[in-house]
Amino acid sequence: MATFNWGYNETVAAAAVLKQYVGVGQAGAVATTGISFFGINQIKPNTGDHTTVRVIGVSKFQCGSPVSKGAYVTVAASGYFYTCLSGSYAVGKAVYQDVASGGIGSVLLSGMPTYVNS
Repeated sequence: MATFNWGYNETVAAAAVLKQYVGVGQAGAVATTGISFFGINQIKPNTGDHTTVRVIGVSKFQCGSPVSKGAYVTVAASGYFYTCLSGSYAVGKAVYQDVASGGIGSVLLSGMPTYVNS
């Protein structure tokens, strides 16, 4: 399925070998929580390489558990994404379709983690 892909990217030095479409922090390491999240890695860099990180807009993301279209998502210690629960920081909203665990989905990133209290 083709999707519209727009957004703002930043370049950071990878602190480790990174997988594509995982959450990363500003230091170039895997983001372990929603509050440490900077953006989504767009390529597969080796340690020390510069990598492209989508911080605002639409990006693909790697699912760690099933996520429904329209659900707020956050990042796990693995850098994979899951449905955000109350008391966590949402980093974006799943768009276009439901995504199975281990699948690749699309997310709308706002650029700032938002505390979820529902």
